[in-house]
Amino acid sequence: MTRDLNSRQTKFAHLVAGGKTLVGAYRIVYEPGDPKAMHVFRNARRLAAHPEVKARIRQFQELFNTEDAEAIQHHAISVAHRLSISANNERVRLAAAELLFEISVKLEAAHDAAPPQQDRASAELRRLYRRMAALGDREKFNQPVGDKETDTVT
Repeated sequence: MTRDLNSRQTKFAHLVAGGKTLVGAYRIVYEPGDPKAMHVFRNARRLAAHPEVKARIRQFQELFNTEDAEAIQHHAISVAHRLSISANNERVRLAAAELLFEISVKLEAAHDAAPPQQDRASAELRRLYRRMAALGDREKFNQPVGDKETDTVT
């Protein structure tokens, strides 16, 4: 029987998929009193080995490493649209709507851009998608925007 990950487990998976080391991600998320203690290394490895956390890390890695910009764009727009309409928190709805607008501006610029600029536009869309993923996690766990356990959305 699978269960949803808590916000810290999800944030840990997000950081690891984004390139942080297991220990580095653990230190950021859990803020241990003694960051060099052996239990930090042990807990970071144990958390990464957790089946649901491992699956979420793979899921984030697939999303982050996708080179198909069109798939990223489609998914980001879909998530932003869903959150802008149905999020419980009005700050999340507003942030999603603002990100949706940013994405539309970037898409328009990407379509009008020359090939080197398209690469930069694709990288910007990936960055926006990562923000949307963090926003989606925040909504899933009903955390207010700017909660200490997650990145702030501006």
